[in-house]
Amino acid sequence: MVAVALLREQLEAVRNGIESLEKLIATYPFKNIDQRLRLRELQVLYRSLAKSLDGAIEMFE
Repeated sequence: MVAVALLREQLEAVRNGIESLEKLIATYPFKNIDQRLRLRELQVLYRSLAKSLDGAIEMFE
């Protein structure tokens, strides 16, 4: 199905974003704790989005 293929593409992009955020957090020691917290918030948001996309894919399959 086309919808499932599109959702999977979006899910892959979100997972890549999560990996990028994890690398940034691990690699760079931020002097400002707010920067690190914002990246963590983005990471939580991306994980929530990935979970929603997983659910949508399961609905269509």
